[in-house]
Amino acid sequence: MKLNNINLMMFWMLMITGTMMVMSTNKWIIMWVGLEMNMMGFIPMLHKMKNIYSSESMIIYFSIQSMGSLIMLITIMMSSNYNFFNNIIMMGIMIKLGSAPFHFWLPEMMNKMNWKESLILMTWQKLAPLMTLTQLNFNPQMFIFTILNVTMGVLGSIGQTSIYKIMAYSSINHLGWMIMSITYSQNLWINYMMIYTMNLIPIMYMMNINSIKYINQFNMMKMSMTQKLTIIFLMISLGGMPPMIGFYPKWLIVKEMMENNDFMIIYMIMMSLIMLFIYMRMTSTMLMLNSMNKKIKHKNNYMWPMIIFINIMLPMYLMK
Repeated sequence: MKLNNINLMMFWMLMITGTMMVMSTNKWIIMWVGLEMNMMGFIPMLHKMKNIYSSESMIIYFSIQSMGSLIMLITIMMSSNYNFFNNIIMMGIMIKLGSAPFHFWLPEMMNKMNWKESLILMTWQKLAPLMTLTQLNFNPQMFIFTILNVTMGVLGSIGQTSIYKIMAYSSINHLGWMIMSITYSQNLWINYMMIYTMNLIPIMYMMNINSIKYINQFNMMKMSMTQKLTIIFLMISLGGMPPMIGFYPKWLIVKEMMENNDFMIIYMIMMSLIMLFIYMRMTSTMLMLNSMNKKIKHKNNYMWPMIIFINIMLPMYLMK
């Protein structure tokens, strides 16, 4: 099946409508319907991937999402005990998010996907489940999921050569920070998600146009030094290193946790530093060799210095 522009637009509208439904209601059954619409809009996009793994990706995604949806639906329809409802429905949401310890499907699935679909999976497809999470009252389980996500995100990234898998585990690590931010304020996680998405879009774009899948391909990239530096700066920003824009949402969460005397912040910062080291290791090979494409004129070269400038200057303005 080949998707034309009209079909693609229809599936996008289905995803957007599903997400908007979740965001605009506090009724669990309507949120469940919105999550299902969101899922059904994304599955055909997996089918349009031009590789041999598209069907496998569809089956993995449908199976996992259906499992999470089934848990949520049974809990909504049958549970009368609030604490039981809170705990079980959270488990269903975490399965849909690919949160640790239910995360093992996410890196494997992303390794079989294209960069465009991976970007949607790591950003838009997280919005609706995270919004449902905000409807739950404070639950100590959120701290457990936070610790599991920041830990597994780091441990899973160590020793990986596939950039798809590294980015998947990076997404799991960032999910831990988002879950923690939800326990304090809805605005916190929205800010975090927006800046995380802003960082990911140019990274994924550059990976896509250069067909990069593995770390050793960085040595063979036909890119200007400016473009290579842009990728390095963006990855450092993704790791939350000051003064990059990726540091800003983490700083807001750190500030909230310090005000509440939450000592878990020490562990989260340690995991974040290890993740930053993994990003730097991944991109450092680009600077070890001279550009292999010096004679080729790169179009839109002005765009990359602008991205670096915004990444550095915007957080300074926001933190005034």
